Amino acid sequence: MSKFTHNTEDWELHAFLDWRAKKHPEDCDDCGGCGEVGGGLGDLDGARQCYNCHGSGVILKDPTTQHPEIPPALVEHMRRAWWDYHNPKE
Repeated sequence: MSKFTHNTEDWELHAFLDWRAKKHPEDCDDCGGCGEVGGGLGDLDGARQCYNCHGSGVILKDPTTQHPEIPPALVEHMRRAWWDYHNPKE
């Protein structure tokens, strides 16, 4: 019986379960969400594109909480699915 695998001479199949941080859009603190700074009374250069948000008016912020733990039941389920996939019953 040959062992079922997707590995090639150069590549070995692996899987990794982890959390990925979601970025949250917020109004830019420097331009207040309008995308421009300056241009007020006495500003000879006029309004300019915001250097912080690059004119979009929003910036993407990282989460403020620590990532949660991966539920042990999910890890076990994925482990079993991986094993069953790579070791099919005949």
